[in-house]
Amino acid sequence: MRCCATFKYHILKRDVVFMGYVRKRLLQCVMPLIVLLSTFFVSGGVYSESLFDTSFRTQTAIMLLISPEDGRIVEANEAAARFYGYSVDQLKTMKVQEINQLSKQAVAEEMVLAKEENRNYFIFKHRLANGEVRTVNVASVPITYHGETVLYSIIADATDLSNASEALLHYQERLESLVAQKTQQLFDQKERQKNEMLSIIVLLVVLVGVLLAVLMINRRSQHTIEVEKERLNEVIWGTRVGTWEWHIPSGKVTFNERWAEIAGYTLEELEPISIETWVSLCNEEDLEKSNELLQKNFSGELGYYECEARMKHKAGHWIWVLDRGKVVEWDKHGNPVRMSGTHQDITEQKKLYSKLDYMAHYDALTGLSNRALFYEKGIQAMLNAKRHRQGIAVLYIDLDGFKQVNDSCGHEAGDKVLVDAAARMKNLLRESDILCRLGGDEFAAIIQDVGTQKDGMKVAENIRAVLSKPYDVECSSANVSASIGVAFYPEDSTDLDELMRQADDAMYMSKQSGKNTVSKGQHVLEES
Repeated sequence: MRCCATFKYHILKRDVVFMGYVRKRLLQCVMPLIVLLSTFFVSGGVYSESLFDTSFRTQTAIMLLISPEDGRIVEANEAAARFYGYSVDQLKTMKVQEINQLSKQAVAEEMVLAKEENRNYFIFKHRLANGEVRTVNVASVPITYHGETVLYSIIADATDLSNASEALLHYQERLESLVAQKTQQLFDQKERQKNEMLSIIVLLVVLVGVLLAVLMINRRSQHTIEVEKERLNEVIWGTRVGTWEWHIPSGKVTFNERWAEIAGYTLEELEPISIETWVSLCNEEDLEKSNELLQKNFSGELGYYECEARMKHKAGHWIWVLDRGKVVEWDKHGNPVRMSGTHQDITEQKKLYSKLDYMAHYDALTGLSNRALFYEKGIQAMLNAKRHRQGIAVLYIDLDGFKQVNDSCGHEAGDKVLVDAAARMKNLLRESDILCRLGGDEFAAIIQDVGTQKDGMKVAENIRAVLSKPYDVECSSANVSASIGVAFYPEDSTDLDELMRQADDAMYMSKQSGKNTVSKGQHVLEES
């Protein structure tokens, strides 16, 4: 507005024009704020819990959301469904007490123990849908989920992670436009412009306040996300699993420090890191199995990847890892682009399983097969004999005089006699024959590929002879021999239980015939 022109207009006209200028400048100030606030809403400045739900469901680590009040499972991801053998919907109808096999007292004691050992995870026994009980490490932190406080729990199988919980608050403000009308007279227009100026000022103040409020909420949400991310990292650290992310087209891989630590390295020692780092450390046989499972996952035949494999430790020995992962990004042609997963050291579990398997199938004192493994191998031997039309001799062996050794010379001397007797028979028999300790001083043997019954009786006589030789025990009462009963497949029976019963009966015939003899039915082979 030019100053010279104002003197030619009525004073009222001057005021109206001046107020119109001020109104224009105020609108120029307000519009950038409106654009900034609108851009914030459109560009995703408002957060949603859907991101947490999506991340929670797609994680390969086993995760549950549990109500601390009654143990109700509020939510479970697909990894939990695969691990427990229930569907996600089934899990959400259950309570964690139905899975955890520990009593309330045992759970309380474990929590006290975890605190004393400065552990941030608990060790529980969880039962799967198929009835199998697994030892698991459970790390939990409290979070607010859909307005409810729940325990965010990550479960690692101790007989497999990276996910951040995000919470974004969504706000929407509707800006009302200022509608102006012309007054019929110039005097009225002055009043209207005054009101419009006041409205613009108020709107500006409101918009600034709303913008500041949204910015503060956004900042608070970002802080919450960082806190939840830190908690998740602590849970991952507590479960001591390695994490990896693989960009499949380029072969570039990102490991965390724990991944390298499992194999005895630091990340710096593994540089430059790529998929070839894993290839160079993995056992060749296990690597082939791993590649087959990966291809099945890439083709959609498997929904996720899981493989137990051996890795070469820096110290030179092999360790076992449970390698788990899932493709998290595909290209438009359906090819895998990015895959994430975890490495869990299961070496100790493997050793324990091996030890338990040995204890379940072998006699701890003599190292021979126990009754369970004997029957398992015996049935297989009978099937093989039937297929090749061969004969089998089943021997039931009892040591004569062993009880007197135990009573007079002590259990240590008795154990020595048992070990020596087992070694003598093992050296006498072939690799294909089956020898076991049934318990106490009783043994059993299956002699395969027996030509005639005479051949089988000869083997039994050889065993009787070798068991009747003196034992290196400092005891004058160590006078041990053997009574043996024999039954033949298929002449006597085609059932292993029946053959064992007949051999047992024949063994008692040897006992009644003066011991240190071999019997088959009514036939007793005297000591030569």
